[in-house]
Amino acid sequence: MQFTSIALRSILKQQIENVAQKYPDSENTMF
Repeated sequence: MQFTSIALRSILKQQIENVAQKYPDSENTMF
């Protein structure tokens, strides 16, 4: 269970970083 949450957290972090790279203006909003 703990491993699953860590994996989901890392996946979410990667997706947020990808979005931040695509839209640098929204880097500081919602994240």
